Amino acid sequence: MRMAEIRVSRLRRIPVFLILGDLSTELVFNDYILLPDVSYGKIERKKVGITVMGPTERLLHRLGFKYMISLMIKDKSRFISLFRREVDDVLSTIGQLKNLDFIMISDDAAWYGGPLYPKWFIEGPYLEAHRQIAEKIRSVGSQAFLHADGNYGEYFRELSSIWDVLHPLDIYPRGSYIEFKEWVDRALSLKEIIESKIASGIPLELCNTKLVAEAVIYFLSRWKEEDIILSNFHPPMCRINIVKMFRELRRLGLS
Repeated sequence: MRMAEIRVSRLRRIPVFLILGDLSTELVFNDYILLPDVSYGKIERKKVGITVMGPTERLLHRLGFKYMISLMIKDKSRFISLFRREVDDVLSTIGQLKNLDFIMISDDAAWYGGPLYPKWFIEGPYLEAHRQIAEKIRSVGSQAFLHADGNYGEYFRELSSIWDVLHPLDIYPRGSYIEFKEWVDRALSLKEIIESKIASGIPLELCNTKLVAEAVIYFLSRWKEEDIILSNFHPPMCRINIVKMFRELRRLGLS
């Protein structure tokens, strides 16, 4: 099992949230460590967080996608019973976590084209589970982060009212700089309906290119600093180019 390293630092102007490793672990815990040879400005204090696999992903790992969808169609009551068991396990796990700045729930349920599961599930059990889990996280004194890949469309509004931070607004491919700019424009269209902060803006697909700094600067120029935590979309990170990215941001007075 690979550990997911959740690293949080604070620039003078922009909070930064970097993820290295695998988010698909059931329970992971790491203090943050500064990336080498990079001055981030004044560090206020260390942030400590944890990633917990959400109920939808847990059930998917246990059943497989084909059988999970089959249950939803042919035996809804059985599916809901299994799903509720996973929700209870997540709530129990969170109840044992203390003194954390944030708890991130990883619970993918969509792709670029929209939700992967039926409307009755998203609007009912899925969102209700998220309400309970986010409330439980706050009850133990932590910020509630949601990592959910894919385009949730109309459900972004509801998700953003439930969670403190959404990661990563994975609504469009970013395999090229042109696609990344299209992603920024599409993400901007969601600003009016999203109530929470978002953690996003560093395209992993461009990390091995010279365009990573330019892409991040373009993102920040459009979003400014309002409710933004600068973050990669997916692990792992490419350290060398991230160092160059922060040097360029600092040169422009953004860090």
